[in-house]
Amino acid sequence: MTLRYGGWEIQLLDCGSLDLPAEALGPGFDDPTPTPVFASLWRGHGRTALVDAGSGPFDELWPGGAGLPGALERAGVEPAEITDIVLTHFDFDHAGGVLAGTLPDSFTPAFGETPVRVLDVDLAYWDTAEGSPLMIGPRVVRTLRGAGVLETFADGGEALPGVRARSAPGHCTGHCVLEVAGDEGMLLYLADVIHHPLHVEHPEWDALYDRLPEEALATRVAFIDEAEARGAGVLASHIDRPGRIERRDGHAAWFDLSP
Repeated sequence: MTLRYGGWEIQLLDCGSLDLPAEALGPGFDDPTPTPVFASLWRGHGRTALVDAGSGPFDELWPGGAGLPGALERAGVEPAEITDIVLTHFDFDHAGGVLAGTLPDSFTPAFGETPVRVLDVDLAYWDTAEGSPLMIGPRVVRTLRGAGVLETFADGGEALPGVRARSAPGHCTGHCVLEVAGDEGMLLYLADVIHHPLHVEHPEWDALYDRLPEEALATRVAFIDEAEARGAGVLASHIDRPGRIERRDGHAAWFDLSP
């Protein structure tokens, strides 16, 4: 489905799926549960923009999310046509695909001189961050900065023309949500605020991969409440369809957005 908001045509790009443990999703889920990985294509305002990029070469560490090249081909877009890239955060399954090369640290930008924009909040954290091999933020920042293609936007500033970036703290340092509005209404691109439709009704289930779980839960609840109150369309990076959030029987819940 192609969504239209604020002069943009927005399309999810299927990059594959990751097997997540049940504890990452909540009670009653299979262990593991295949969970989709999506980037998105934004066409409008004279731009062809990419939001997030799948796993790229880091697929070697956790297989399943490196299908961006095929997704672009299915959408009829050549990599050279991409004019802008926005990363909602530095998790490997979102930021890995902006790099090409081989592990452990032989990388170049996958999209040449195309600028890659990230939220400027706490960006310096990635200069010294240490963790598992899947903590790829330092390698992404170092590679992009060294190639001169790393750009930043402020909290509340524009990530793309007419697209407002909003800090969504707790899940990953520098995590952000995108907001775009027009005559069609408003869209919130929630990235990893939620990972499954049931996390709207049970936001406390979605905590395993949060760096700061209490802060992430507060962020999750705030955006769920806002999406409901403003009647926003909603996209999220690990949900395979657009939705909206409504309150029924006293509980907020996800409802698929009709074509």
